[in-house]
Amino acid sequence: MKIISVLNKYVLIIEALCGFIITELLIYSFALNNNVVYVVMITILLTFLLEFFRRNIDVKVKDSRRLIILNSIFSVFLSFCILLQTKIQYNGDIAQKLDMEGTFQRFHAIDILKFFIAYILVWLGIAAVYFIVEKIKQKKVIQDETIKVINKKDKWKYWAIFSGVIAVFYIIFLFICYPGSVFGDSLNSIWQVLGTAELSNHFPIFYTWFVGIFVFIGNCLNNYNIGVALYSLTQILIISGVLGYFILWLKLKGIKTIYLIFTLFYFIGNSVFATYAICMWKDPLFCLFLFLFMLKLYDIIESKGKKLDDPFFVTSIILLNFLVAFLRNNGIFIIILIGIIITICYRKSSKIFLATNIISLIVIILIQGPLYNVLNIKTPSEESLGIPIQQVAYTLSVDGEIKEEDKEFLNHILPIEDWKDSYEIFLVDSIKWNENFDADFLAQNKLDFIKVWLNGLGNNFPQYIKAYLLQTYGFWSIGTKNDYGFVNNGIVDNTLGIHKVDLIERFTGLNLKNWTNNADFLGSGTLIWILFLSGLFLFIQRRGKYTIVLLPCLLLWLSIMIAT
Repeated sequence: MKIISVLNKYVLIIEALCGFIITELLIYSFALNNNVVYVVMITILLTFLLEFFRRNIDVKVKDSRRLIILNSIFSVFLSFCILLQTKIQYNGDIAQKLDMEGTFQRFHAIDILKFFIAYILVWLGIAAVYFIVEKIKQKKVIQDETIKVINKKDKWKYWAIFSGVIAVFYIIFLFICYPGSVFGDSLNSIWQVLGTAELSNHFPIFYTWFVGIFVFIGNCLNNYNIGVALYSLTQILIISGVLGYFILWLKLKGIKTIYLIFTLFYFIGNSVFATYAICMWKDPLFCLFLFLFMLKLYDIIESKGKKLDDPFFVTSIILLNFLVAFLRNNGIFIIILIGIIITICYRKSSKIFLATNIISLIVIILIQGPLYNVLNIKTPSEESLGIPIQQVAYTLSVDGEIKEEDKEFLNHILPIEDWKDSYEIFLVDSIKWNENFDADFLAQNKLDFIKVWLNGLGNNFPQYIKAYLLQTYGFWSIGTKNDYGFVNNGIVDNTLGIHKVDLIERFTGLNLKNWTNNADFLGSGTLIWILFLSGLFLFIQRRGKYTIVLLPCLLLWLSIMIAT
């Protein structure tokens, strides 16, 4: 009892000492600068976290026990991810070549200490964030206690205002970057529409036909810039309409006006959204409709499945099924799995949904299967085989054990020396776009390639693992990002006369390019860990059923981790 009494008396000093020890171990294990300012700041922060945790957690309370157990499991995975990330040397270049010495460093005994320190910091940080979220929730800071009923006329009015404000800012952005952003992928769709390239589902054919509407207009006017501008304007209206609907959706959930305004400012102030709104790419629209799909899932859960008896609501789900499935080739897997889960969870109230959803999925499968075959619309094999291709390329580059007959087969796809010379650790494009890469041979001998890949698995397992971690690095690592495929607002060289003009500067003399060039964003790996953290909090709060809302993003991530 005396020991407990002494500990209670000097608990703050003990916590400060623990914080100092953890700080020094952090500096030593991760080879950080031993700056006295950093030491003091981190020690104070850790002392605060330890004291905050001591005051707020009670092991006798079930929710606290759930926090301890689930947070402990989660922290193990996140800490290992952090440790693993320190072993991969990323120089910021997506086209980084293999460095035998520095690309993937070996594990050492000190890594045990690194993992332990990371685990403590992650655990304390998550616990603190969880308690802060709970305090905000209990005080009802964000949501009104009573939700006001809004009539249909006012709903349209609010939607028009929110969407209109967003659209105005995005249109100004378009004037600066007129006629929009056109990439190599965009040109591929344009060439298919014009008939100078073979129809392919490499970039979903539904999207190519959508682009074709505006290419046709540009062709009729003998000015493709106008066609691209009309595409950008149409996409702006669609995106601002959905984002405006989201803000209205929050209002209908009782979110206070100040937070609605913050959300509006977020959409118009972060130029990443405006950049996506004017780029000719399938991904902005796909992500937008996937996001809308998630809102519908929330509505289903909140209504305990009653929404599934509403024909209008079910129609909107079916429409989103088609949009998600036809705007990205992995979309079909997402809607099939979500459809199965919703049917199982709400089988008593989903008769209308079950019938229409099954019919819609059958129609989608028939279109993307037999109909595409009849029209000779093919989906390239190299897309789905991206990871095995990289694993084989890595193994060849480090002179791994591959049978001679297997090498002969691989040589038909791409000469062995080209496998080695073209290999880039984070990107398969350098191989599949090699002028000597025989995509047709790979498509015709897909099963044989998988056999060759399996033959090398046993003798080159460590190499396969390393190649996989490198190829998927950006999708699980924290803080990693590259603007490749994210915030590009340029136009690639082309023979169609499509070129960029700053209309604002031309007619007013104002140079607003800084607004368009300084977009910042979070990398995919960071975002997926935020998603996992959101799911963790839902499980701790005994609201696990709401994790269904997160499933579309999780399934999309899993499909990328299988075939990026």
